[in-house]
Amino acid sequence: MAEALPSLLSTPILLLALILVALSVFCAIALSETPFSLAHKKASLTKLNSGCERVSVTIDIYNRGLSTVYDLSAADDSWSLDVFDVVTGNTSKSWKTVDGGAHVSHSFELEPKAKSVYHGAAALITFRLPTKSKKLPAKHGSHILVILLVGCFAHIIVSPSKSSTRNVIKKRN
Repeated sequence: MAEALPSLLSTPILLLALILVALSVFCAIALSETPFSLAHKKASLTKLNSGCERVSVTIDIYNRGLSTVYDLSAADDSWSLDVFDVVTGNTSKSWKTVDGGAHVSHSFELEPKAKSVYHGAAALITFRLPTKSKKLPAKHGSHILVILLVGCFAHIIVSPSKSSTRNVIKKRN
């Protein structure tokens, strides 16, 4: 009986291990196809020799995912034209595509009309995700996993245990 126990456990454990490996692969495929964008906005005050001040704004956008991001745009409309004049650049910028792992940057300068305390808001970043269809495992991974689990359970239920087979053989002799 002690010898039959390891062989009984090895089949379900092996099947469970295969299911966990398959699930890990499906999750990795699904995650690798999604873009992951990170944006950083920095505003710094610069004093010029003439005594006036300028606000330099830089927006950095990083695509940390593996797939391309399409129609990316950055709009920073939190700088009121009643309080600031745009000196160089524009408060918005757009890019057709940003590849996976790439980085884009946009800068502009503002000049305050009067000295005051001002709190800017976050920039609005928009982009379009790729519309191509996902690979089969990523699209149907959960269905495949359920089928594998049901198949594993059915295999465990249907397959006879070796100890009961030995008992039948012993009873016949």
